[in-house]
Amino acid sequence: MKNFIKRVITFAVIGYAYQSAFSQATNGTVLNNNYNSTWYLGWSNNGVNPLLFKTNAINRSKFNGIVNYNISGYNGARNGYMLVGNDNNSISAGNPNIYTQKGAFSMLHLNGTGSQYQEFGYRPWMNAGVTFTGNRDLSYVGLRQVGTAEDFTEMTIMWSDNSGGGAGPDDMAFRFTGDGNGNTNISSNLQTNDDLDGLHIARFAPTGEFGLGNTFGINAPGTPANLYVRPASLGHYSLSDLRSVWQQFTNRDGTTGTGTGETANDGLRFGIIGNANTNINGTAALYNQENRALLFSTNANTNTINITGGATNERMRLMSVGTPTNLAGGGFGVFNPAGINTNFTRMAISHNPGNPITRPLSLLHLGYNTGAVAITPGTDGWRPWMDIGIFTTNGTDNVYLGLKDEGGPLGDRQDAVLSWGDNQVSGLPPGNGPDNFRMIFTSTTAPSGGGTPPATGVNGLEGMRMTPTTTAGVFTGIGGDPTANQYGPAGTSINPTATLEVNSWGVTTAPGGSSGLRFTNLNTTSPTTANPGTGVLSVNANGDVIYVPGGGSTFGNACGATPNPLTTDIEIPLNHHNLHFTGVGNSNTDIVAIGWNCGLNPLLNAYGKLDVVQLGTTSGIFTPTPYSIAGRFTSAPQTSPTIASIGIQAQALNSPNTNAGVYSIASGSGMANYGIFSTASGATSNYAGYFNGNVIRTGTDNFTSDSTLKQNIQPITDARGIIRQLLPKTYEFNHSVHPNMELPNGKQWGLLSQQVATILPELVTEITHPAQYDSLGNEEHASFTYKALNYQAFTSILIQAVKEQDTSIDSLKATNDSLVIVNNKQDSIINNLNDRLSRLENCLSGILPVLCQMSHNSIQQNTPEVQQAIRSQLSVYLSNREAIILDQNVPNPFAEQTTINFSIPETVQKAQIHFYDGTGKLLKVVDIRERGLGSITVFGSDLSAGTYMYTLVADGVNVATKKMVK
Repeated sequence: MKNFIKRVITFAVIGYAYQSAFSQATNGTVLNNNYNSTWYLGWSNNGVNPLLFKTNAINRSKFNGIVNYNISGYNGARNGYMLVGNDNNSISAGNPNIYTQKGAFSMLHLNGTGSQYQEFGYRPWMNAGVTFTGNRDLSYVGLRQVGTAEDFTEMTIMWSDNSGGGAGPDDMAFRFTGDGNGNTNISSNLQTNDDLDGLHIARFAPTGEFGLGNTFGINAPGTPANLYVRPASLGHYSLSDLRSVWQQFTNRDGTTGTGTGETANDGLRFGIIGNANTNINGTAALYNQENRALLFSTNANTNTINITGGATNERMRLMSVGTPTNLAGGGFGVFNPAGINTNFTRMAISHNPGNPITRPLSLLHLGYNTGAVAITPGTDGWRPWMDIGIFTTNGTDNVYLGLKDEGGPLGDRQDAVLSWGDNQVSGLPPGNGPDNFRMIFTSTTAPSGGGTPPATGVNGLEGMRMTPTTTAGVFTGIGGDPTANQYGPAGTSINPTATLEVNSWGVTTAPGGSSGLRFTNLNTTSPTTANPGTGVLSVNANGDVIYVPGGGSTFGNACGATPNPLTTDIEIPLNHHNLHFTGVGNSNTDIVAIGWNCGLNPLLNAYGKLDVVQLGTTSGIFTPTPYSIAGRFTSAPQTSPTIASIGIQAQALNSPNTNAGVYSIASGSGMANYGIFSTASGATSNYAGYFNGNVIRTGTDNFTSDSTLKQNIQPITDARGIIRQLLPKTYEFNHSVHPNMELPNGKQWGLLSQQVATILPELVTEITHPAQYDSLGNEEHASFTYKALNYQAFTSILIQAVKEQDTSIDSLKATNDSLVIVNNKQDSIINNLNDRLSRLENCLSGILPVLCQMSHNSIQQNTPEVQQAIRSQLSVYLSNREAIILDQNVPNPFAEQTTINFSIPETVQKAQIHFYDGTGKLLKVVDIRERGLGSITVFGSDLSAGTYMYTLVADGVNVATKKMVK
């Protein structure tokens, strides 16, 4: 025992002298060691020091005492942390190593080799776990406290890389290694596990991608060239040597072999097929290896699926005929009413996932299961031969497009069939069946498509309709009409009423007009006989359609001849052709005259090739009536938003003298003459006149200003303030922006619409410049918008500003007169005081020396102690260190910029300066982050002239407000 005590004291003294840990002895025996809960290895009272473990004078492990040190910018206690491993590396070249400078980063820290250890990537939650540093990188495995509350924990595997680029990237990888047998090489055989790398299993990239397979890795120095690839997707699967890559999903009940089974032949697999043939390799595949349907859906919740009840919420299904499915009468089983090969394919696309197709009847089945609520569920219009085709159903209505096997000697007759079906007697109200078969053409509604009604309408243009009947078969109608009743005598039926009914809604009744029905060969001769002339078609006694020559007819007569008046209204169907009146002649020939009798000569009065005169009157458009209109041109309504409607387009081209697109004259002795009278209404923007170019007028401009036409009349206020905000400019128009705009050239004077809009938005209007087209209707220049300014409105503002200026001048003049009177009174008072002061000085000059000597003799001198006490009593110590100060901006007023000084004490948590305009509108908020004396510079070159306010707000309290003037 004495030896034990001596050894303890000796170790303690040595430990104290060298400030090192010592080894605790036992009871002195070797074979009979004892344990005592008070024995320890380390320090008892000097707990701030670490416990170091060394071999060969080299640090091997460091067990922290009570210590706090910085790791990657994070300070914190590192008490009891243990560092194990290399001590010859530092955080950067020339700095002390990890043992002498710092210590462990977490409760257990394993430090490997490398010239430097890495702190980058460390976080303060890396506490209860193991930190790994080595090869200039860092990782951590352990617990992470999430947030600040207890019992929110993640088991975390973390790795990081050095910042700023350089070596890397560093990944987290899973590898399996076999017997290396001392192998130091990396094999190009990615399937081996005996080389230096081993077999790669999985990898996480620092950018979030995950790779599963043996082809992933980092092509670092020492690795065979182009051996590895990086994961390229969130989930990336890859195998070497052209092997197939599959993902597989299976389940089981309780024991192996139950459920789907769990072999390579069970469950669902999807992936790519590997093959040495490059035309095959990479084929993508999705296989349900079970005899079950493959369902596809969107916008559905798998938690609500009830396969047994048919509530699958599916949009598409792929299955075989022999796949068990929901039966019409309930239950689950194989649905094969045609009795065909159960391995034939069935695909269904459901119209409503809430009522999906679970019993597809053809290769592709669209819509719904057959059957309706009012009828016993069945196959309706489907037939067993409807196999290879598309079958579409909704209730009892259906249509099939596909092949019909007719057998034949070689079994090779497959007729193409288009079939439609419905219940002939539905038991429903009239109009619910049977359904028609219709062929409808629908044109695009895009403006560039050139479509016309009814093809562009909702229902499109019908070309043929077939109506089934219960007694006479199928009635077929061809042609149709874009009206309600298309067929029957005089259009009395919406359906055809004969075996074949042709409704030519384009028929014309004019002689030689088209009937809409054409036979290209009326007999059996070849080639086709020439058209014998204008005639009609008729039906002979045998029912044959025959040609009957038609009689000719003319209308009108020569001037002076016997009149041949029209007996009815006449039209000329142009049928996509033009009507020409040929002959150019001189200015007095080849004229088309309308309204002139043969006895009158229009040539002396004609101004153009078309001369129209209206000698009568009419009514209905203008007021008062009656009135006379010589000609009227109307552009038909357009349905396309990109087509312009132009009533008259006039052009005058290439005259060496003057060209006038429109030359109009109005003269007479009536109430008023208007050379041009135009109105515009009904659109978003309406302009009675739009001139793309300069406008000249030799008369006066008159603007509507009658008080009887106005309301909400208010005086204009602060006109001078409005004018101060306006920024007149000189400028030139940019002709390259819109070259089709006839903008003026040269230097211009005026205002900018965008700037005026911020002050007087009512004076700025958004104008649409119309698109321009060539002679074929192709758009050459698209329409665009620009801003226009009502300069006329500034007249009233300027008038009011002058009146306000006069009022201000009168007020200043009156004030100046008052100040002159006051100044004269003050001069009189000052002169009086000067006289009295002079008399007082003269009086005191004789007796002042005597009074001063008497006052000096009566003063009692203070001792130094009394004088110091007086000084102490009068000393005042002033400090503004805790005061919040906001100075007036300098200069004030200012032109371009001004400076605001302030003082914010450290006790203020949040300080801001708020800037307001003269109306109290908040313009800007500036956060003041520095404390003590400070200043900010305000740049106000873009501010309009006026008065502005700024307020210092400290911790939500308005401290001071100052006024600044621009």
